Parts: sequence; structure tokens; C-alpha cells
Amino acid sequence: MIIIHGDNQLQSSNRLTALTEEIKTKGFKVSIYDQSEVSVGLLRQELSNTDLFGESNYLLIKGLLSGAKSKNKDKVIEYLKESSSEKLLLYETKTVHAATLKQFKGATVEGFKVDINVFKFLEKVVPNNLPVIISGYKDLIDRGAEPEFIFAMLVRQLRLLIQFQTS
Repeated sequence: MIIIHGDNQLQSSNRLTALTEEIKTKGFKVSIYDQSEVSVGLLRQELSNTDLFGESNYLLIKGLLSGAKSKNKDKVIEYLKESSSEKLLLYETKTVHAATLKQFKGATVEGFKVDINVFKFLEKVVPNNLPVIISGYKDLIDRGAEPEFIFAMLVRQLRLLIQFQTS
């Protein structure tokens, strides 16, 4: 079982894409489900060794650990804790608490956090501060931050400032 989670959605989705492509090259069929579509019966069927055509299935469930609580979701999580299937991938767009992750013994966990320096950079973006802004931007790029992500965070920050100004 592999669990991908974290607030840095760009890096986590890139990792998810790379991982699913790698799984497909190994001859697996990847079935993708949202947490609301999953039941214990579906898990038993999808995680069986092969399907009707002899293909091996690999199951991807999005949002299971961070979705709304329900009886069905609790049953699914209990089943997954007991089954410890290797052909299972859980993807979360938010950071999952460490206590929740510890329940899945033997799972490979990959977390993607937003670099705190991005927020420090956004605080420096003010009028007449161009040299500091440029050096901060170059520093983020040198640290491996994606330019698209920096731009998206800048747009988000401006949107929040405009909302604050109008309220």
C-alpha cells in the first residue's frame, strides 16, 4: 500500500501521475475511485488477484482518509487495515495526521509539504521592494520550487488581500 498526501498539491499530483504510469508499465490495470464510490465489496472485487480477462488490478482511491466521516468509510478503512494489500494507492490532497497513517502498518507513506519559504517570500511582496522580491524568487527557484506554484500562491495571496479589503 502506498499513501500519497500533503498540502503541496502540485508535487503530490506529479508524483501520483508518475507512479500510476510506472504501475501501468508493469502490466497492471489502474482502477480509480473517489472515496464516496468505495465499499468493502468493491475492494474485495478490485483487489483480487486477477479480473475476468486475466489482468491484475491496482486500486487508486482518492480522498479516503480526509473525506467526511461515514459508517461505510469506517468499514472500508478497517478492511484496508486488515488486508494490507500491496496493490493499493491512497491519494489525499491534504496532509493526513500521523496517527491516522500509523494505522496502516507496512504502508509506504509519501508526504508533500509546502515550503515555508514560499510564505516568507509572499510577505516580502510589497510595492517598492523589487530587489528583495527578485532575490527571494531566485532563492525559491534554487530550492526547487515550481514557478507555476509560486505564481499560484501569489495569485491566492492577492485574492485574499482583495477579499479582506472589500469586507
